[in-house]
Amino acid sequence: MVGFDIGTRYSAQPRDTVVLDRSTVNRFDRIATFQHHPQAAKASDRLFLADAVVPLVGAAVQQQGDQPLTPVLIGLESFLLCSALTNLAKYTTLRNRPYRYNPDAPPPPNAWKDGRHSFWSGHTANLAAITFSVASMLQRSDLHRDAKTAIWVGAAMLPALVGYLRVRAGRHFPTDVLVGFGLGTGVGLLVPYLHRKDE
Repeated sequence: MVGFDIGTRYSAQPRDTVVLDRSTVNRFDRIATFQHHPQAAKASDRLFLADAVVPLVGAAVQQQGDQPLTPVLIGLESFLLCSALTNLAKYTTLRNRPYRYNPDAPPPPNAWKDGRHSFWSGHTANLAAITFSVASMLQRSDLHRDAKTAIWVGAAMLPALVGYLRVRAGRHFPTDVLVGFGLGTGVGLLVPYLHRKDE
């Protein structure tokens, strides 16, 4: 058992707030069922917003030519595509969030609605889509090689940090974060590639 409830329809029944048996969660993910840190959840929300805006602004500032908003639009396209895929996955898999397995974690106010939308981490995926999209576009700029290296490192570290905070908050399993990171990275690299002008 890996903690998935595939094929079960969402419903706002009392069973959605019942504490579940954490022994049914695989060992790798089980650590998340012991986590409950509301401050980590708030920090992940704030970091997500800041980390999503800063790269887009930086890409617009760095853009040369008569279309300075092009990188912003491509970054937003990456975000929207990744967000759509994420929502599709959440409503298809209906995986319970880790806090539903933690008797010491009071469910958040929207637990009846959001408690089965764990897979995959939207914070991690959407942020990775933006940061890798921007890094990919800036790779083709005239920035110094060291600056480009720092941008790629930041593109990986920012969503990884947010993903860690989501696990720490008891909102996601490690596999939610890993899959979200991979999916977001793929989208972030693919969308700018499709927009490249023919050499």
